[in-house]
Amino acid sequence: MTNFSTEVLKAISDYKFILRKTLSLPQCTTKMRELGIKRKNMMGIDEPGLYKIGLKIIRELKKQVDIDKSKKSSNSYQGAKEFLQYLEELFSHYHVEKGKVVHLRQKSSCAILETIQLISISKGEFTSGVIQKIKHHGDIVTAHGSEEQKKMFFDAISVDQDLVVNCFPQS
Repeated sequence: MTNFSTEVLKAISDYKFILRKTLSLPQCTTKMRELGIKRKNMMGIDEPGLYKIGLKIIRELKKQVDIDKSKKSSNSYQGAKEFLQYLEELFSHYHVEKGKVVHLRQKSSCAILETIQLISISKGEFTSGVIQKIKHHGDIVTAHGSEEQKKMFFDAISVDQDLVVNCFPQS
């Protein structure tokens, strides 16, 4: 089981606990059925399915937090705002790509590694295909990488000034 699966299953379990504590049994059962988090729905679910359920829970928590802001209801979820922040932070590190849940920083690391390999193999003779791949990797690192990963990527390509000019003309 991946870290993502483990964390999301724990979050779903925590959310079920919140529902049980704050809603009546019929309301809780209905809400769990709506969100697809009843035990029978969870059997054999894949990571993209867990991702979708997590997004449903985030949407539900956002609605609840908005209701709580406007009025204090007897059914308000205790700690909903903090739990929502936790889930949003968790899900900000992942997205679904080609039917798989991808950790964005890991994707950036792979892009950096492949760029270094491309530079090493090409030894200064960069075809348009190699330049396109490096540009694509640069887009990934720029969009999803940490500041350290961005620096590492640009340090790697800066060994060849022509490569920098070809890949990133406005740099």
